[in-house]
Amino acid sequence: MIEECKQKSYIIFDGEKIVISPDLHLIIDFLQKIEEEIDSLLNFERKLDSIRSQCVEWLKLIESLLKKIQQHSIKFSYSPSEDPSTLVEKLKIIRPIRVEMIAIFAKLEVLFCFYLAYKYKTSKKEELIKLATKNKKECKKFLEKFCLSSQNEWVKKNHERAKKLKWTNLRNLRNSLTHFYAVDSRLSVIHPRLSKKARKLERLLNYKSLFISPEDLWEIVKSAGISMIKEWSQDFQRDKAEFQERIKHVKKIVKESAPVIIKNKDLKIRS
Repeated sequence: MIEECKQKSYIIFDGEKIVISPDLHLIIDFLQKIEEEIDSLLNFERKLDSIRSQCVEWLKLIESLLKKIQQHSIKFSYSPSEDPSTLVEKLKIIRPIRVEMIAIFAKLEVLFCFYLAYKYKTSKKEELIKLATKNKKECKKFLEKFCLSSQNEWVKKNHERAKKLKWTNLRNLRNSLTHFYAVDSRLSVIHPRLSKKARKLERLLNYKSLFISPEDLWEIVKSAGISMIKEWSQDFQRDKAEFQERIKHVKKIVKESAPVIIKNKDLKIRS
């Protein structure tokens, strides 16, 4: 099948393994880089907690060694610029949950843009902005098809909660976070450590209010991306020419508009 396509665009995805033409690598690579950044952001607090625990262990060891030095009258003098114990406090952070949610919604915006470009065969920014902002029906179709469908992995695992979650809840939460740094009145953001209490409260309120963590939203969005790639794969196998006509607009968007992260090692400039 792939040999028949020669140099044309192709994508074959079975849910686990993906085979794509070289010209589409930039799309998948772009999506993967965003995913890596968000994964790193969501794991930041966990990594800091681990570092804090290690610091406490080392501080206890240092304290023990200092006592041994004193007990044996060993001459030793060292004056740190700061009390070592302050290091543990410095590693405490307020987890930026709203910032995390905004970053995840940004990834969802990318998928929505790809969806529109692919569906309407356009890479013109003006047309895409108009489709994304003026046409609520397209937003509804996209969110229900990829984020809230029975095929989404988060929906499968959270069926009771998911059936109460509407596309407008996600849309309103996205708008309130990105435009006013706030939350939707029905869908509220919580720290994942409060998940058990949130589930109990949702049931007590008969799901009139719902609580979502960055981890919940991230699972929804990642699964949405996988579903979109699956659909592209199915389209390719159904009608290769039509797929290639549509995917070229997605490819053009990434080529022309995707921000590029420049690292110091790539600049080749002496400091």
